[in-house]
Amino acid sequence: MKCVLLQMSAASRLDAFKNLFSSSDQRLIYAADPDEAISIASTEHPDLIISGLGSSPSECDLRYFKSVAIDHPGTEHVILTSAEVDRFIPLVRIFNIGSVLVDGTDEDFREAASYLRSIIGGSNPGFSHYFPDKLPESASIKSYAQAKEICSEIIKACPGKKGIFLDIVLDELISNAFFHAMLNLSGLSRECWLKYSDVKTDCPASMSWVHDNEKLGVSVVDPIGKLTKRDVLKWLDTGRDGFAVEEHGKGFLLVRRLMDRMIINLEPGKKTECMVILYYNSCKSLNKPLMIQESV
Repeated sequence: MKCVLLQMSAASRLDAFKNLFSSSDQRLIYAADPDEAISIASTEHPDLIISGLGSSPSECDLRYFKSVAIDHPGTEHVILTSAEVDRFIPLVRIFNIGSVLVDGTDEDFREAASYLRSIIGGSNPGFSHYFPDKLPESASIKSYAQAKEICSEIIKACPGKKGIFLDIVLDELISNAFFHAMLNLSGLSRECWLKYSDVKTDCPASMSWVHDNEKLGVSVVDPIGKLTKRDVLKWLDTGRDGFAVEEHGKGFLLVRRLMDRMIINLEPGKKTECMVILYYNSCKSLNKPLMIQESV
């Protein structure tokens, strides 16, 4: 039976969480404060920990996060907040927490619930929440040049400035998959990469894409899995030492800023999936959730 520990000082969503984890093979335990959560976690060893967080973490919150990171390193820890997500990135980087979900409107909660349901179910968060009635198209990609051809077709569904943003983002994701992961060219300057654009790999990457009348989604998967959650959190932390002079890794920050959603599913040593969702005519939310899922 999967055990879910929910720590929230305000239990306004408690009934919703009970419904979310009502399966016969799931058990929800509620803790009203961080100290109680530490005690419960030490005896119950939960499979998923969900922590409510206000606008500013207290000393109790920090002690609790440290306890989870040290005593339960293999347990997925998700923060749920109505505050601005980006302000917490330096904090979650310290404790290697990859998921900060938004609990604002009912629509925000439905998105968070879908993400949590995927985690506890043992599957990677994907297109199903955003495109429940659509089947993605997909292709096996053996070269950067081939990927760029496919991208040019995908972008046709998203004209105007948003299409320009999507073009920039897809080039970043494809470059990560090919030049960093599959061809292992991280040591070379970006200007040197294009000479390898026609190189075909023995172990191809893959792309999937889907769209409807309001949004478009694209996923890029490499079969190497060099990326870790700590890597991504580092690149997203704009306050880190060296940020102003480092170039490598800033692509993830660019992707997060230009897209309405960025979802990263990591299986170190096996594969890396980077997925983006873009709404054509409006920004889905200025307060974007952080969604980085890493399989242990």
